[in-house]
Amino acid sequence: MYRREYVKGVPLYGEMHRFIPIYVTWAGAKVVELPVRHHARTRGVSKYGLSRVPKVLLDLTTVKFLRDFYVTPIYFFGWAGFAGLILGGAAWLGAVLTYALFDAPLAVLALALLGPILALFGVIEITLGIIAEVLIRMHYDIRDKAPYRIRSVWNLETAEEVVSPGEAV
Repeated sequence: MYRREYVKGVPLYGEMHRFIPIYVTWAGAKVVELPVRHHARTRGVSKYGLSRVPKVLLDLTTVKFLRDFYVTPIYFFGWAGFAGLILGGAAWLGAVLTYALFDAPLAVLALALLGPILALFGVIEITLGIIAEVLIRMHYDIRDKAPYRIRSVWNLETAEEVVSPGEAV
């Protein structure tokens, strides 16, 4: 059982229903388990098998990404981009050193091709991170929504009650 205030905004699409406890915990709910009585199946056979494992793993990856990077996707894409740039630079430097020190034209060619590809991957990842940041900010601005919830406010004056510094009291 869940309170409506916690489940109302849960994005249930695909097979993400199995992660409802995670979603409501993110919203601030406390989750407790209650014992239930399970009855033996009287008809049919279960359709749950090993073929569903890849789907569950992909859904878990999605939930992990949403938990860690939903509000700040640049951290995910940015680190992947910097890794691509560094590896691309290292591959290009390896190509130059291999060309200068060894007689291995195939290794030079492979590293010389790999370097720019990884660097381009890095630039694309950083660009995706910036685009994702803009989209997240637009999402919150358009919906006039904050990336957090406030359950209650105590002892907070409203804007009308606050006296500005230049006004007389």
